[in-house]
Amino acid sequence: MRVFIGIALPDNICHTLADDAEKLYKSIPGRYVAKDNYHITMVFIGETDQNGATGIKRAMNVAVKGQRPVELSLGHPGYFGKRENALLHMTVDGWKQLWDLDNRLRRALREEEISFDKKPFRAHITLARKARIEAEALKNCPDKDAVFHVNEITLFQSIQTDGKLRYLPIERACFER
Repeated sequence: MRVFIGIALPDNICHTLADDAEKLYKSIPGRYVAKDNYHITMVFIGETDQNGATGIKRAMNVAVKGQRPVELSLGHPGYFGKRENALLHMTVDGWKQLWDLDNRLRRALREEEISFDKKPFRAHITLARKARIEAEALKNCPDKDAVFHVNEITLFQSIQTDGKLRYLPIERACFER
């Protein structure tokens, strides 16, 4: 199974992002992400089996020990890559509060001997892939007051169903309250 560890988003934030994506779609063509797949990726793992998933769950539980809930908010649209073939995303304000959690999570995964993508954590929410970005189009998305609280991390499985990509939560590790 293909998996990653991330942060699930509340429904109201997904609706806000879907509204923003609809506005951006008019001026930025690309392969837009389904509203049900919005999330913040912390660590991409890739292929694993049930034994690997058990080790990942243990690592997640170790990493969240002592972690308090975190308040984040949606920022502004941006992109990674070249303008003609970019990953369009929404920035996340306050994400540096998750820096220590990310370090603990990566350390715990290494201790469980779980291989993962070493790219550094850079919180964002993917809106579209293979997007063609015009700088002016990014200015058409007004700032918003969309605050949300994070109190758990989720192990997601990436699956294809009826030709559509879906991210299904399979395990959660809750923060201390």
